[in-house]
Amino acid sequence: MTLREQVGELLPLLDCAFPADIVAVLGDFLGRVQGAGDVVLLLADYELRELRPLPASGGKRLEPGAPIGINESEPGAAYQGQVIVTSTRGDRIQVHVPVTLREERFGVLSASLPGPVDANVLEGLAALGIVLGYVILAAGRYTDLFEMARRRKPLSLEAEVQWGLQPVRAFGGTQLSLAGQLVPAYDVGGDSYDWVVNRDAAMVSAVDAMGHGLNASMLGGLAVTALRNGRRAGLGVAERVSFADRAVQRQFGGSQFVTGLALDIDLSRSTAHAVNAGHPLPWRIRDGQAFPVELDVQLPIGLFEATRYVAQPFELEAGDRLLLISDGVLDATPTGGEEFGEARLEAAFLATANDPPHEAVRRMVTVLLDYQHGDLHDDATILILDWHGDAAEVAAKPSVAAGSQPEPPSTD
Repeated sequence: MTLREQVGELLPLLDCAFPADIVAVLGDFLGRVQGAGDVVLLLADYELRELRPLPASGGKRLEPGAPIGINESEPGAAYQGQVIVTSTRGDRIQVHVPVTLREERFGVLSASLPGPVDANVLEGLAALGIVLGYVILAAGRYTDLFEMARRRKPLSLEAEVQWGLQPVRAFGGTQLSLAGQLVPAYDVGGDSYDWVVNRDAAMVSAVDAMGHGLNASMLGGLAVTALRNGRRAGLGVAERVSFADRAVQRQFGGSQFVTGLALDIDLSRSTAHAVNAGHPLPWRIRDGQAFPVELDVQLPIGLFEATRYVAQPFELEAGDRLLLISDGVLDATPTGGEEFGEARLEAAFLATANDPPHEAVRRMVTVLLDYQHGDLHDDATILILDWHGDAAEVAAKPSVAAGSQPEPPSTD
């Protein structure tokens, strides 16, 4: 029986395990069926800079270990490249396996295996990485252990509110892929983003509430929830923004507002409809060039009782990459320096053009934080969406032959 087939035996064990024992159960299973040792689950931190370990060895307890830098380690190479990375350690093989679900990158599973490690074992470990993605996603509904392990320090109250509103940070499908991130992770206030993929459309939004702190977080939370509620009621993009506008205006009487960008993409046609409510313009990469998508800027959400919003159409082409940001990106300013601005934004966006969205977002966050020399003074949103083509275009593309994926890299 191959390891991939044996993974089926692990599922009921994980289902019955107490949350704190999940990693230990995983280690026991891999030790029994594969002779594995030193099994560690590494979770990406909120700023996507470190992998934070939860070792399974030494008893059934989750003992946090020293963080591992993503940019300078074998597990980090597995995380960035989304490939299995192996290296030889005497008569054993160190294996690092991405733990990913539909491009939502949770972290890396690392283990020491007796050599040699053949293709069937690597295939089984890859399947196990997907299974763990489902386990971690589900575990977030009934335990804080995994969430707390990802944090370098406690979140502020306003950040806790905002992170509680977030969807998963990445998604991949046949017609589109996307990824998003809030920065700084531990102190965000009014920024948020949301997205959903339904049968016929993908719907994406980003909001930025005025002010800072808990009040901005609550204001942004109301706008996001109103947009989400309108979406689930079947409202179109302009109607959703109008609905959110009325909700915020009724609550705050026009004294506070939210900027927002809402975008609907028709999955059967390469067409998008957008409402820009006082928000920075989205950017697009096409044919190697980066430029803003010119949309009329309409009134921010919540200022007036009867604001009428109009959806604006624009065409997409297969291969387009879109970037949604908040003004915290453009306004980032180091002490004694100048704003990050559009020229640096364009350069950072183009520099990541060949990366998948999740890695492009991570690299852009790193560029922004490095430019600021630490935490930003205002929170910021970075969201990247790749359009692969509408249903007819995707169906017409040649499929990738089985077994044509690149060989897992070795660091030997």
